[in-house]
Amino acid sequence: MREYSALKLTLIPTGARIAAPEGPDRVTLDDPAFAVMTDLRNVPAASTSPAEIHRRLDRFRLLTTGARTPRGRPLRSRLPRTPRAAA
Repeated sequence: MREYSALKLTLIPTGARIAAPEGPDRVTLDDPAFAVMTDLRNVPAASTSPAEIHRRLDRFRLLTTGARTPRGRPLRSRLPRTPRAAA
């Protein structure tokens, strides 16, 4: 079995935006894996640290359980709002 080294971790600056490349329109279980794989020669890999994941999960839990600030105000998400599709 081949062994691979870990990808180099590079921190992105605060406020940086990451663009998500478009994927295939529709795939089935019969399609080859290459149809849905990201070609890392063309798209740089993005990673995060375990501490960042835990920080975001903790904040998500607080937001979804109705936690409040010390002043009694509801917590607000720092993520930009996604426009809702018309029904």
